[in-house]
Amino acid sequence: MTDPRMTGPTDFEDRLEARIRAHAAVPVRPVDPSAVARSAMAARPVRHWWAFPERRSRLAGFRVARVAILVALLALALGALGGALWAGGRLLDLTPDLPLRTPSPISSVPAELEPTATEPATVIEERSGFIADVAYTSKRFEPSVTFRTSARTAGGAEGDICAPATTSPRSIVLAHPKGCVEDLRFIRPWAVDCGAAGDHPDADTLAAAILTIPATASMTDFGDLQAAGAVPAGMFADRYHGRVIEMVGGGLFRADLPDRDHCRLLPEPGSDDPVIEIRRDMSALFVLVDVNDELVVIRASGAGHDTASGAEARSRGYARGQTEDSNRHLLGLVNGIRFTP
Repeated sequence: MTDPRMTGPTDFEDRLEARIRAHAAVPVRPVDPSAVARSAMAARPVRHWWAFPERRSRLAGFRVARVAILVALLALALGALGGALWAGGRLLDLTPDLPLRTPSPISSVPAELEPTATEPATVIEERSGFIADVAYTSKRFEPSVTFRTSARTAGGAEGDICAPATTSPRSIVLAHPKGCVEDLRFIRPWAVDCGAAGDHPDADTLAAAILTIPATASMTDFGDLQAAGAVPAGMFADRYHGRVIEMVGGGLFRADLPDRDHCRLLPEPGSDDPVIEIRRDMSALFVLVDVNDELVVIRASGAGHDTASGAEARSRGYARGQTEDSNRHLLGLVNGIRFTP
């Protein structure tokens, strides 16, 4: 159908332009985005979690589960703590009561002087001198022994022993610097020849045999090794069973009577160790120690060790002034003695 009003060729375009201009002339209200958003939010229905029963029950379940987990973890922690306390109490109950090491004149020495099982000791055969308070041992003597040497002078560093020491599998000889004649000896006799003591006596048996030597008014039996005053304090680092006997050596020395009282410590045949005579006219102090089922004798004397050496010591004037104090001084040349298998 044709509009009768459109007679000219440009009537349509003119009318369209007029309409567009009319629409453009109408004022348009500006748009406020924030107002639009507020209006949309106001129109949206509000939905709270309590308005939905299924959500409310689910959230409550989560809270209950969380509380249950916390309670379970707390119970486990308390159980672990209780178990640890119980186990600790059981360990204390099962631990044996260890004897306290009480100080005594024999077994207790200052901690700085006592050799320990892990302390390295200097081998005396490899040294040409001795230093005070240094742990020493012998690579030859058996049983293995560790000891320290005393200082020659108070506060000095030099040990009070002549160097070198003489050693063998059964003997250690530590001579005193006073002419290197007086000495302290560690002796593990190959056999014993002394009255009824037998070939291999223990400390008590040999002590009993020595005490039967006649005419020994100057002999002193200090008794058990653990008795107070039997040996110098700190001489031993451990407790050992033994006996202590001293002969002051009164009277005339009978150089014409070898083995005068028939009591000797015998060396191993073929060795260079000498015979040690125990006789009434030779001053000596004997510490008899039972070590690993063997007898070890620690002997201090400045009067020789047999008839020949006793006569020589007297000829040089050493044995004439030998007293109990002299032997005690020799016994104190070492301290912290410890035997190991």
